[in-house]
Amino acid sequence: MTSVNIPLLIITAVTLIVILLIGRKRPDYAINFFLRIGLCFVAIYFINDAFLSKGISVCIAMNAVTFLTCGFLGFPGLFLLYGLGFWDLFMGV
Repeated sequence: MTSVNIPLLIITAVTLIVILLIGRKRPDYAINFFLRIGLCFVAIYFINDAFLSKGISVCIAMNAVTFLTCGFLGFPGLFLLYGLGFWDLFMGV
C-alpha cells in the first residue's frame, strides 16, 4: 500500500489554484509557470538518464516538490535540486 503525504498534496493544490487565479488576470504568469515545469521535467528526465548511464547515482524524482520548485524558479531551481542531490551524495545524511 502506498502512503499519501496529505499536507504536501494540499499545498500543491492550493498553489496550483493560486497560479490559475493569477492566470485569469495575467495569463502570461500562468503560461510561464507551466512552461517552466514542462521544460524542467524534460530536462530532469534526460539528465537522470545521462547520470545513470555514467554510473552516477544522483536522480531527482518527479514529484510535487520538484513540480513547485521548477515552476517557481525554473532552471535555477533545477540546478538547486541537483546541487542538493550531489550534496547528499558526497556529504551523506
